[in-house]
Amino acid sequence: MLLGNNNQTTAASDRKDGPSGTTLSARLINEGRYIEAWMILEDMRPLSPAALFNTSLCQVHAGEYASAISSLRSAFDAAERITPKPRKPDSPLMKTLAGLQNATGVYRLAVGDRYTERFPDILKENILRLMVDCHAELGQWAKVFEIGTPLRGKGFANVDAAMEKAAKGQDQ
Repeated sequence: MLLGNNNQTTAASDRKDGPSGTTLSARLINEGRYIEAWMILEDMRPLSPAALFNTSLCQVHAGEYASAISSLRSAFDAAERITPKPRKPDSPLMKTLAGLQNATGVYRLAVGDRYTERFPDILKENILRLMVDCHAELGQWAKVFEIGTPLRGKGFANVDAAMEKAAKGQDQ
């Protein structure tokens, strides 16, 4: 830093107090550093919807699908209590971007509390998508159908694939 530089736009990660535990855990998960993220999340109480979602991502990464489902249920219940901010009607660009994004795996990216406050409905969809993945990994086809059916037609590639796999799994 140059002497005399009074730039006050320092990033949260550069401030002395650093980012919140949820923000830091999200960054670590998205970097693939699950051990460090888990250590931070274990020390946090009570857990916010974002922290619960991030906890579930660590559990999924470790193959602990039943534990992840429990964390995801808690995250969904907590996210239900957040009042969504009013949204403008979707523009054609927004619809195009949503279609492109829905076909990807971004629902598996960790989030911070500010994201949760701004986009609770998207977080709830991400939670449900991850729940579908977990139930599919456990071969719980009825649950895949129960959770996945309302999400069909939204272009969620993972949901469509799990529903297809569930249909085959139930036929056997």
